[in-house]
Amino acid sequence: MEAQDYLPLTETSFFILLVLATTPKHGYSIIKDVELMSTGRVVLAAGTSYSALRRILEDGWIERL
Repeated sequence: MEAQDYLPLTETSFFILLVLATTPKHGYSIIKDVELMSTGRVVLAAGTSYSALRRILEDGWIERL
């Protein structure tokens, strides 16, 4: 698959990938950093964030360390 096959990204996935672009993080840190980076526009519940992370992981955009 090509990268464009995954587009458009959801806003949640977009911000999660931005947060993870510089350093690995755990779930709670991702939730807080997404809220901060989006200036409060995106507020993730735990279930939403973990579902999005699982999807991003399965799609091969991130890997578990």
